[in-house]
Amino acid sequence: MTGATGGIGTALTDELLHRGRHVLALGRDLDRLNDLAHGRPGLTPVHADLEQPSKPAMAVESLPGPDTELKALIHCAGLSPVAPVADCPTDLWQRVMAVNLLSAAELIRLCLPCAGRSTNTGVRVSSVHPGGTATETLRRVRTDFGRPYDPDSCIRPATLARAIVDVLDLPRDAQITELHLSPGP
Repeated sequence: MTGATGGIGTALTDELLHRGRHVLALGRDLDRLNDLAHGRPGLTPVHADLEQPSKPAMAVESLPGPDTELKALIHCAGLSPVAPVADCPTDLWQRVMAVNLLSAAELIRLCLPCAGRSTNTGVRVSSVHPGGTATETLRRVRTDFGRPYDPDSCIRPATLARAIVDVLDLPRDAQITELHLSPGP
């Protein structure tokens, strides 16, 4: 899972571990990864800087062995800078595209040989579209836009994590292709 040290990523890590999964937690900040791993048996921290799309191969090399089956790849990392389009330098666009798209695509490509080894039904893909989720990133973005941030009016990261892991736990005879979550009333 990418973005494991963020607000949603940490909640997802905890939910996956709670349900008995082993988690390879990818992140660029080694100290935060080690803090996340502390007290969470079943979590393996993997240092990976997704701003460099050619580097995810090192993360895939962290899989325990050639016969390991990858049950899921969750791309939770993302950059969301707030800046007027007219003022965005090319390197900012490149960083955002590298983390939010290119590294995800490269990880998928690299992980496909490890996916679905025990089945012949193929790989399922689900897109999750959460509304405002009570994270530090949303607080920062709303503050940068001059909008109020009320975490009580947002989806809790643990709620979003449960919904995502429920999608992963769905039996093989069905698939949720898109999941849209909105904050409750």
